[in-house]
Amino acid sequence: MLRCTNLSLSYPGKTLCDNLSLEIAAGQSWAIIGKNGSGKTTLLHALGGLNAAASRQVFFRENNLGAYSRKTLAKNIGVLLQQEDANYWGSVRDYVMLGRYPHQRSIFGWQNQNLQLVEDAISRVGLTALASRAMHTLSGGEGQRARIALLLYQQPQIFLLDEPLQHLDLQYQQQTLKIFTELAQVEKRAVVMVLHDLMWIPRYCDHALLLYEGGHFILGPTAEVLNVENLENLYKCRLKAVESDFGRIFLPC
Repeated sequence: MLRCTNLSLSYPGKTLCDNLSLEIAAGQSWAIIGKNGSGKTTLLHALGGLNAAASRQVFFRENNLGAYSRKTLAKNIGVLLQQEDANYWGSVRDYVMLGRYPHQRSIFGWQNQNLQLVEDAISRVGLTALASRAMHTLSGGEGQRARIALLLYQQPQIFLLDEPLQHLDLQYQQQTLKIFTELAQVEKRAVVMVLHDLMWIPRYCDHALLLYEGGHFILGPTAEVLNVENLENLYKCRLKAVESDFGRIFLPC
């Protein structure tokens, strides 16, 4: 569904990834992990077509991203940025409705079906009681859930999520991961998430990409690439693996 071929990304004087070839298929849920500054956000932006220089090396279906209009890309690829402009003065409902803009066929309002879909998206993230509240009055976690609802309403084929769990308390971290896992497994969407908490990855992500210093990387099924050796080399700290009912988790020691 989405792939890159021999993709190299860098900052001045720093290689972030070197000749990365990656294929993300429908129904898969990927975690991108690495230390701060390892290039996770930069890579996510490249996969979403937000880096024009990398667009020719990233392909959606048969064509590179540069071959598509911004509207076509927005219909198919939804990106949750780590930081967005918070100065939106409309209501939560108005904000979430912006997610359907790429699908709008007419400038003369929204179809009734779309109005129901927006309520469904708001309900799914637990914001129904706050739907009429002004966006700028929400807490950090509530605002993050509204941003997730916008993406759900957008209904892309591919979700690229930069730290989707930031600001969320434990209940909504799990709820968010369940939502996107269901979208992958049941609706056969593709999901890529930048995550920091190793507790969640074995349970909710079937594939992982580890970004190391110097542009090196390891990728593959989570059960194969998430092990003590790979993670200790990644984070430069000692870890131990603990078996749980939900798979192996990793704790610092």
